[in-house]
Amino acid sequence: MTTAFPQSITRLLDVRLPDRLAAPLVFDSPHSGTLYPPDFTPCQPERRFRRAEDMYVDDLFAQVPQLGFPLLACLFPRIYCDVNRAADDIAPEALADGEAMTLVPTAKALLGKGTVWTRTPPDGAPLYDRQLTAREVRRRIKRCWRPYHDALAVLLDAASAEAQCVYHVNLHSMQTRANPMHEDKLGSRRPDMVVSDRKGTTCRPEFTQAAREILQDLGFEVKVNDPFKGAEIVRVSGRPEDGRHSLQLEINRGLYMNEETYERLPQYEETKAKLTEFASLLGNWVASQG
Repeated sequence: MTTAFPQSITRLLDVRLPDRLAAPLVFDSPHSGTLYPPDFTPCQPERRFRRAEDMYVDDLFAQVPQLGFPLLACLFPRIYCDVNRAADDIAPEALADGEAMTLVPTAKALLGKGTVWTRTPPDGAPLYDRQLTAREVRRRIKRCWRPYHDALAVLLDAASAEAQCVYHVNLHSMQTRANPMHEDKLGSRRPDMVVSDRKGTTCRPEFTQAAREILQDLGFEVKVNDPFKGAEIVRVSGRPEDGRHSLQLEINRGLYMNEETYERLPQYEETKAKLTEFASLLGNWVASQG
């Protein structure tokens, strides 16, 4: 590729690039990281805190670079530092010295899943047996949060260099039913897929429509902005007035994994093949936009 793209960073970021950019389309998986840093000292067992991972999402889209599109994936876990939150999305009372930082917590932070998580799914049990300090949080933001956002920005800039526009899909997974740490109704069943554009503000409506129709044609049940509207990454990256079009995609974990044992289901490869086809067809649509 002729344009400068970001490089992978050991234990932090995995940047997977195509040999040739087929269309100005970029994918990123910010919550699939599984490399827990040495200073992550939870008081909960692994079987609990790993529920926060968007497990296998980076693998489900592993063929994207072969199709001609970049894929950025987090290697560190979201429960350690969640790059799909604003850097100040932390509840002050969650820190030993919260007054040392200027913080703007959202409803997610109040549930214990802000930029740095303090509670574990599914019921919100404390993640640590102590309060973290502002210094620890700042270090995570500097070492993890900032490099991820910088790398994604470079990828989007590079992909848009020739076409003067770029399309972006922010990849996630969701539990089959809402638990007490979710904002939708407790126990409510989620669809196969949720496509989100923050109520039409992060991309052209045609991009949302194309993604929905392709997924539906592949046999998936799809909802738009329900129950997820889109979070920080698409909010920052999606500027349709500047030719920057970002979508968030949530994939129901029940399509490919056992949510209790974390094992892949027999239909894992079938789901992966369909998602690869989704990426290919969406890329064709982007290429057709001229």
